[in-house]
Amino acid sequence: MKVYMQPIEMIAISKADGVQVPRRFKCEGNAINVDKIEFCEETKHSRNRVIIYKCHSVIDGTNRIYEVKFDISFTKWYL
Repeated sequence: MKVYMQPIEMIAISKADGVQVPRRFKCEGNAINVDKIEFCEETKHSRNRVIIYKCHSVIDGTNRIYEVKFDISFTKWYL
């Protein structure tokens, strides 16, 4: 299943320097824990600053790799 820019509800931790770290999100009614963050990078998407996180989670017994995006301008998370 591929999902492009679907808004999600995210639980994240804000570090002292203002960096957001994703921990858990809801997708299609399921709560998914972010097990590992492989890397994150800041980029521009449609004139907005976006932080892209490449993450790993175990979903239904399978290790999945996916990206979540944090739009800094609108403070919204996307899958």
